[in-house]
Amino acid sequence: MNKKIKRIISLTLAIGTFSVIAPASNLDLFATKAYAYNTSDDVAFLKDIDVNHGSLNFSKTRTSYDIKLNSDVETIDITANPDKSTYDVTIDGEKKTGQWTKTIKLDKGRNKIAIRSEDSGENGPITYYVNVYRGGSTSTSSSDDDEVYIDNITLSDGDISFSRTKKSYDINVAQSVSEIRIKADPENEDDDVVTINGVTVDGEDKYRKTVALSSGKNVVTIVVEDHDGENGNKETYTLNIYRGGSVATTTTTGEIDDNQDSIYLDDIVIEDGTVPISFRPRVTSYAVDVKKDWENVIIKAVPQDDDRIVRVNGSKLSYDGKFRTQLALKEGKNVFEVKVTNEDEYDSKDDSSDAVKYKQRTYTLTVYRGTSQGTATGITSTNTANNNTNVNANIKVSQWVSNNGKWQYNDALGNSLKNMWFLDKSTSYWYYLDANGDMKTGWIQDGSGNYYYLYPNGAMASNTTIDGYKLGSNGAWSK
Repeated sequence: MNKKIKRIISLTLAIGTFSVIAPASNLDLFATKAYAYNTSDDVAFLKDIDVNHGSLNFSKTRTSYDIKLNSDVETIDITANPDKSTYDVTIDGEKKTGQWTKTIKLDKGRNKIAIRSEDSGENGPITYYVNVYRGGSTSTSSSDDDEVYIDNITLSDGDISFSRTKKSYDINVAQSVSEIRIKADPENEDDDVVTINGVTVDGEDKYRKTVALSSGKNVVTIVVEDHDGENGNKETYTLNIYRGGSVATTTTTGEIDDNQDSIYLDDIVIEDGTVPISFRPRVTSYAVDVKKDWENVIIKAVPQDDDRIVRVNGSKLSYDGKFRTQLALKEGKNVFEVKVTNEDEYDSKDDSSDAVKYKQRTYTLTVYRGTSQGTATGITSTNTANNNTNVNANIKVSQWVSNNGKWQYNDALGNSLKNMWFLDKSTSYWYYLDANGDMKTGWIQDGSGNYYYLYPNGAMASNTTIDGYKLGSNGAWSK
């Protein structure tokens, strides 16, 4: 198969794996079309999917299945059997190698369960979806099913505390920032259409667009609607981006490095995302803590352009290897240099002057093996990006901390988050921090006037009924 075609196929299949997971990771209110693949494609197919309740007629090239169960069925066992025993299989967010079975607790209504098979070699990943309808019809939807949302918005500069139900944001960036890259992931990548300032972005664009900024206020409109607007469902998000700052105050997440060339990584991922890092393309210094028993770490450094060259401590990463490498860790401080260049565009063998022409940017990733971390009940948190070299070394950053018996979350500068919702990517749950920065529990009413229920560990409840009150997919009480 042509390498370029193989690359396109792999990217298309892999695009959906990097978006932020919503609070209820096994639920999705939008149907997924059953797209099929040719068996000749280089894909890590499953051989079979088996369930202990209901039935499905499995075909390795069909990616979506519906199962209807009675309301008294509270769990379902799903067994995924890959074509090869060496394939990694992820069922509802949990990964193991080879065939395995997972028991999944079912909410009433529609439960969308993702099953992903992937190969460390050249075969591209594939994701299957099993839609389990507990006590409901596959053709009957609640009123929430008619809604569309953006799953997450990420920015190359500035800060955004995104909630899919909040439609307007004020964002400050420095005067030196003349453009900003915006990434808007839809909840349903198969059916939803996203436009940024009127320009459609899709999987091939990684749902992102670079927008030029003028001084002062810039209004960016992000629209998501179901495919071709066939049901007339549409939602608009507005970003008010202030170049040079505004009366609003935002928290800086790191020091921007404008001294190096304008060539960037798209992302840095540690241990396939299990160690979160608040990556920004123009921020080049990061630090994380890992447990003392970790003898090595997997680092994935993805360039914005697949034709760029990426090296970690001098060793070149390959596209076929998904830009991943495993590195040994010594106890204490480990410093890794991640460099991205466009050196392949020049032939330094023929003209030595070309060697200094190509662009390059170096990111520094410091991994501390054995550093202690703050861990809340039900919350496992890892110190993420410590981008500001001026942060007091005694202040815990990008992690949960206990303050007088109450849990708070410190940002990358060590400041506690206040009066806001916070999505902890390590747990995939939303939490609410009050005016004092304390994590709330129980029933609350936020600034939008909506009521939510937060479990004793702070995690927001959704798609369930608490004390007789029905909570929707966004966690809000449906009055």
